[in-house]
Amino acid sequence: MCGICGVLGYRDEPSGLASLITEMVGELKHRGPDANGVWVHDGHIGFGHARLAVIDLSESGQQPMHSRDGRYTICYNGEIYNYEALRGYLDKEGIALRGHSDTEVLLECTSLWGLDWVVERAHGMFSIALWDNHNKELSLVRDRFGEKPLYYGLLNGQFVFSSELKSFRKHPDFVFNVDREALSAYVKYNYVPSPLCILQGFRKLPAGSKIVGRSPAELFARTPEVYWHPTNVDRSPEATIDDFENELEQVVARQMVSDVPLGCFLSGGIDSSLITAIAQRHSTKPVDTFTIGFTEKAFDESEHASAVAKHLGTNHTEWIIGQGDVLNLIPSVARTYDEPFADSSQLPTMLLSKMTRQNVTVCLSGDGGDELFGGYARYEKGEKIDSSFSRVPGPARKSLDWIYRRRSLTDWVSSYNRIRKFLPLGISNVDDKLDKFGSLLGASNVQEQLYDGLLTHWGDPPSVVQQGVNYSLVSGKFRQDLSFMENMMMHDACHYLIDNIMVKVDRAAMGVSLESRAPLLDHKLFELAWRIPLETRRKDGVGKYPLRKILYKHVPQSLIERPKKGFSVPLAPWFRSELADWVGDTLDKGTLSRQGYFNADAVHKYLNEHMAGVNDRHYHLWDILVFQEWLTNWAD
Repeated sequence: MCGICGVLGYRDEPSGLASLITEMVGELKHRGPDANGVWVHDGHIGFGHARLAVIDLSESGQQPMHSRDGRYTICYNGEIYNYEALRGYLDKEGIALRGHSDTEVLLECTSLWGLDWVVERAHGMFSIALWDNHNKELSLVRDRFGEKPLYYGLLNGQFVFSSELKSFRKHPDFVFNVDREALSAYVKYNYVPSPLCILQGFRKLPAGSKIVGRSPAELFARTPEVYWHPTNVDRSPEATIDDFENELEQVVARQMVSDVPLGCFLSGGIDSSLITAIAQRHSTKPVDTFTIGFTEKAFDESEHASAVAKHLGTNHTEWIIGQGDVLNLIPSVARTYDEPFADSSQLPTMLLSKMTRQNVTVCLSGDGGDELFGGYARYEKGEKIDSSFSRVPGPARKSLDWIYRRRSLTDWVSSYNRIRKFLPLGISNVDDKLDKFGSLLGASNVQEQLYDGLLTHWGDPPSVVQQGVNYSLVSGKFRQDLSFMENMMMHDACHYLIDNIMVKVDRAAMGVSLESRAPLLDHKLFELAWRIPLETRRKDGVGKYPLRKILYKHVPQSLIERPKKGFSVPLAPWFRSELADWVGDTLDKGTLSRQGYFNADAVHKYLNEHMAGVNDRHYHLWDILVFQEWLTNWAD
């Protein structure tokens, strides 16, 4: 697990390239504190590598690494979990390796059979930069679920890439400009979806894709080639829970291979408990498990994690954190996440990662179970709303749409406020809900519009982003051969999982030099899960049935079955109390107007509503607050 960066087509004095790469890789030292490597060739191309040593701790695992025949140079971030199986191919060819790193196996297999051959067979998480000195060609490849990040751009005719954006600031031709389309998408979804990037002129390489080119202009102009995508999964033949369990056992065993201490995140929920249970089965000693609890009991699940750990016999570590621990973390969010990212569960994730790193270097997580097996509450909520709408005949819906649009949203809210004086109505954020309801009445595709509404924060980005644009991840993307539930799950796997969940975990963990691994995101396991019928994946309206059935072989059902609290913090009340001064200063109306990124009136409308307790706007405000902190960090 590491950080990588590079430049192709360097234009200044050749001697300056090594210095530039050294400065760029220096910005990634948190991703790789164990060693730095710099390689330059012909004053034209250079790679930088910050190493977190996990497999083969010797110098033979150092990068950038050159193939035995001298043709290829690789700079790689990630882990290939089945590298021993791939090494078997090299053994058959009589290839003697210098060490036992997965990097060398990947490189020498590439030398013999090509990069596409390796990527097709690799189980793992990775961002790869490969220079072919024979063809004078650069390849960039990213793993199937985007577990490892990779950004790229063009600076004065020079192609640059890096694991994180902060490296690009070291280039003398870097110019800071915010991309308004990316900003619009960010305030809508609370993250920046691929391939967009918050910095104008830069992009994310989409998950499961690659670009290959010989010149900077060619690489930047290329549309990434997709080599794997969740929507292309073959759903036949039908699979069973037993099939999934057998494969999961193998996946967890592979992902436990490490030359440094390894543990498991354990929240006490279904996903993390299952991964921990299987890991414990494959370990010769008690597995190290880690959880955090909160002094606020409404958010605390630590006692459940402790009960699961005790039953499984793990070596459990628990930290109880208070309000002050979380509040003190807020200033570091912008530095850690590098690009604006406003899923507030990032805060406890950062704390958990920091504390876990004090004990181990690698940790398994349960990420991916909700998208595979319908675990999110919004799936059931969406189906219920869709079912209600489907019972309204088309002509009646058109009539309701005509009536709704005869009045403004403000008028409808005023009517609601008059009615609530006489009836016990307690609907929060009624303007948002009325707006989403109105959009469904006139929608050409109710299911797409409904799902999009369930995901969004600022539903109309141009109303808050100056020079903003309308942006949708969903429009025209639902498949006719999938049910509404399956479309929601598939869409989450393609976007929310990759650009929210994986970003949250990667930046929090790598910010403290901790490698996180997600067994449920093995691509063969994903393909197998999608061959299990939906009625088995969600049984009797309850999600994650296969995971539950497997887990209950290891842990009593009574320890697991309880309402899910989620990994969240109480920002809403804090904005009105302990954080009120910071919120007010950060969202100063004059500052927002001068900067020109947001409509200050729109932001302050929501700010005033929240502070007065009229509506809960903490989701909307957190989006703006995180961006403002990010902006300040980049200005510094």
